[in-house]
Parts: sequence; C-alpha cells; structure tokens
Amino acid sequence: MNWKVHIHSNPKIMLGKPVIKGTRISVEFVLGLFSEGWTQQQILENYPTLNPESIKAVFAFAAECLKEEDDSPEDIAEIEAARADYKAGDYTTFDRYMVGRANKST
Repeated sequence: MNWKVHIHSNPKIMLGKPVIKGTRISVEFVLGLFSEGWTQQQILENYPTLNPESIKAVFAFAAECLKEEDDSPEDIAEIEAARADYKAGDYTTFDRYMVGRANKST
C-alpha cells in the first residue's frame, strides 16, 4: 500500500505530525485508539472522515517507520534523543523523526 496517498505531514497542521489527509487526525492518535482496544469498526463509526483505506495507511506508515535498517551512530543518537523527548511528553521530536525516517526509506 502507498500510504502517501492517505497520510501527509505539514508544519501548519498539528505541528507537522503525520495526519490522515483531509483531517486533523494523526497517525499517533489512530494507533493509540487501537492500543486502547478500539476496533476498526468503532473508529470508523466515531470518526466518519476516516475509511478502511486510511486505517490501512496508518499501519503501512507505521510499518515503514519501523523497518529495520543499518543505523549509523548519528541515527542511533537521533533515535535516543527522540525517545527521551517522547518519554518526557514532547512528541514533536519523535514525530519529526518518524516522518524523516519514513521519507528516507521511500
């Protein structure tokens, strides 16, 4: 699946977090709903701007971000900084890292 058809990042929308096109619903938010036990049907019923393809795109985006790569020492330092910021509640560094990593692999 080409997730870029459904997901984009714009610094003027949600501080650049990856969102589903045409919405202000972030990839992080949708993944969070699933982690809380929501089903796809519940998400689609509660967020009618989403569709099954946009949900698939969320997972395709996440999968691409998590692909194993040979990380350089600089990449590892960037990952650790993003993790530290994320744990501290600052999600902007983590989101910027995830978008950059996804863009590198395409």
